[in-house]
Order: sequence, then C-alpha cells, then structure tokens
Amino acid sequence: RAPCYLLLSLQSEWALASWVPDAAGVRDKMLYSSGREALRKAFASLGSLSYEAHWAGKGEADVEALFAAPTEEKATLALMTGTERMALEDAKATAVEAASGKVSSASLAFPLTAAAATALTAFESGGRDLLLLHVDGETIGLLDSPSLPPLASGAPLSSVLPSAEPCYALLRHSSEGAPLLFLYSCPEGAAVRAKMLHASCKGAVLASLSGRGLEVSKSLEGEPSDLTHELLSSELSAPVSGAAGGAEA
Repeated sequence: RAPCYLLLSLQSEWALASWVPDAAGVRDKMLYSSGREALRKAFASLGSLSYEAHWAGKGEADVEALFAAPTEEKATLALMTGTERMALEDAKATAVEAASGKVSSASLAFPLTAAAATALTAFESGGRDLLLLHVDGETIGLLDSPSLPPLASGAPLSSVLPSAEPCYALLRHSSEGAPLLFLYSCPEGAAVRAKMLHASCKGAVLASLSGRGLEVSKSLEGEPSDLTHELLSSELSAPVSGAAGGAEA
C-alpha cells in the first residue's frame, strides 16, 4: 500500500516512475501526485528525464516497457509554438538554478485574458466564491466557474472541476474566516502538453495573486477526485507553515 518514486537509469537515459497503488490513501495519492514536479526540479541539476510513468497496479510496473515507449515529451514539444518551447526551456534553466540554491522558484508567466481579469476583480470584491482558470494558448484564461457546492449539499468538489484538462481553482471554503484556497487540479489522463504548461505556470499565477493582495492560505495539488471538501477541511485545520502550505509542489 505504501507509495514511492523510482529513478531508473538505462544507457545514460533516466526515467521517473511513481508507484501509487489504488489501495493507497487519498492524501498519499495527492501528495505523490504533487511531489512529482518538485522531484523533477530537484533532478534537473543532475540530468534530464527521458521517460515517465505512473503505476497503480503490479501489472503496470514494467521497466522494459517504460524504456521502450516513445519519448512522449519530445512528441509533445513538437506540437508547441515557438514561444511555448522557449518559455519551457527558460523554466527548465531556472529550475536548474533553483536546485542549486541560486533562485527561490522556477515558473513561467502568461498574462490574464480580459475575461479572467474581470472575473478575478469580482472574486476580490466577494462577488464570487469560486474561480477556475487555465492556460489558454499563451494566456491565462477563464473557465466556466459555477458556484462552489456547499458542504451540506453533499455534492463533490470534483463536480465543478474539469475531468479531462488541468486547471487552477481559487476558492473561499465554507469555514470560519473564509480562508483563500488555491487548487491545481491535474487529471492523470490530461494531455502531457497541458500538464507541462500548467505545472510551469502555477508559481507565476500564485505570485500574481499575491501581488493583488490575495493571500492564499493553502495551495494544494491533485486529481479532481482527490480534491474533496473533506480534504480541504482537514488541510485547513492542520498547522500552517507558510502562506502556501499543504501539498504544494
């Protein structure tokens, strides 16, 4: 039941596999999902990862198949615009510096669309309790943002999160003091390109919120089904080590 990461090397190529069995607890699944990005950044100073895999069952844990698979990242990069590729290369270079302690964070920044900026202003004034944003081309755009389902309704939080694409969710949870929460929802089956861009932009989005005076109490990351009301309540009741604690990558 215990999850773990595996760093594997074959003929000078490196692979990262995460072993998170289906029987693992929800919190462990969320922590290992968010921790992959931190491990990638730490490894950047030593080399590059050519292959990645997520294993949930023993039948999936096949090292030979992992190294025999096409390099998905290279195929994904071929589909990106020149600006996106340069931005990702800059983010990787910054990640190497971050791993050696030269800089404090690594991220790339895209501007908000007019609709996203308007919705964020409404959120700041208390006119909304939930805001869904995503990387849209070379901007941070607005997704349809319904009202946050209340705890008493029994509706899962995943009902308002996209099931097939990553997004950022900014919300005020229904607890005393209305703390501000930032969620990075990343479905396992989402396109690799979208995962790469959203992971690289997350830090800049958080910095932008802070610059507007929106102080995030907790920053969490996971699949939509992992980000439940119960988990948020548990995280909010836990000791806070910083403005963006919890399971932040």
